[in-house]
Amino acid sequence: MHSNPSGGVLFSKRVSVIGSFNDWDGDTLRPEAQEFLGASGVAYLAKPFHTAVMATESSRHMAQWLGKKEVSRPNMHGHTRHPNPEEHPETRELVKSAFSLARSLAIKTLVVQADEISDRRLVETLRDDERIIWVAREQKQIPVSDPSKDVVLAMPDAILNRLSQLNLALFLAALNRHIGLDEKVLGLSGVTGSQRLDTLVIAKPARDYPWLQHHKSEVAVTRHLARLLEIALRFAREGREGSSIGAIFVLSDRSTLSPHLRQLILNPLKGHRQAVRSIHNPDFLETLRELAAMDGAFVVNRRGLVDSAGTYLNAPVGPGRLRPGLGARHAAALALTTVTDATAVVISASSGTVSVYDGGETVLELERAHPGS
Repeated sequence: MHSNPSGGVLFSKRVSVIGSFNDWDGDTLRPEAQEFLGASGVAYLAKPFHTAVMATESSRHMAQWLGKKEVSRPNMHGHTRHPNPEEHPETRELVKSAFSLARSLAIKTLVVQADEISDRRLVETLRDDERIIWVAREQKQIPVSDPSKDVVLAMPDAILNRLSQLNLALFLAALNRHIGLDEKVLGLSGVTGSQRLDTLVIAKPARDYPWLQHHKSEVAVTRHLARLLEIALRFAREGREGSSIGAIFVLSDRSTLSPHLRQLILNPLKGHRQAVRSIHNPDFLETLRELAAMDGAFVVNRRGLVDSAGTYLNAPVGPGRLRPGLGARHAAALALTTVTDATAVVISASSGTVSVYDGGETVLELERAHPGS
């Protein structure tokens, strides 16, 4: 068990994640999603995460789906995942212990990394009245048994270490109001691709993420931050033309930031239509990727529009706490959040770590997975 944990949360019985925003054509689901739902289901789009989610009221249909024989299939990295007829002993014992610990501590919500458990019925057989939040990195259907309680959270496509996966899931769940700030949750995670759960954490959003207390009523800001995290994790994973990407995204109104901003070059985004500059516009991503090669930061206003790129941050270094080993990019972002109300998302070019700063503090730090992590 690890100390000072941060976890991920979300589940929904009889709710299934079908995939990403691209799986939708207006209000229409992919054919396989329609086949699964039949005439008894309802579909909706969870816009903050651009995730297609299905909810069905037909227990008979779900039972039939659960009864289908699982077959080997490639995962998102092209590796074939073979169903394990007998769950790993470590996973079985950890899940048993997790439910026992949750009940002894009166914890009613468990967050489980669905990608790393080959037979999710193990959880269903052990649960009593607990709420389960299934965290899924892959685009796949996840059957759940109680849609009134459980939720399925589709995570950004990022290869993070155990604790960072739970950390991100819990943060996004709290951002999207799926868990209460004062609610204790228990999280289960494992090494990416291992199909084995081996890590248990206990977390409480109000304790682990003070930022959420300050911004709990600012729905637009939290939605934009969730999207910036998705973009940053994607850039950290994919890079640009075979090279890693380092970047800063500053979220705040330019009028508030202007005393601490200076353009290093002519602003390449000046004069472009607002719709084109929205961080929620998927066609804008490649432009952001190319502009990230320049020095300076992206300034994103509270409407989710990128006002400028190649912007120099000139805030005095204050008492903000920066982890040893981080360089000028992180120091500049942290300093700006110390003297303004800005929130900054930073990608480390050297490590691929994505950090979030607010109020001169590190709000979130997501580290890439290394072998065995």
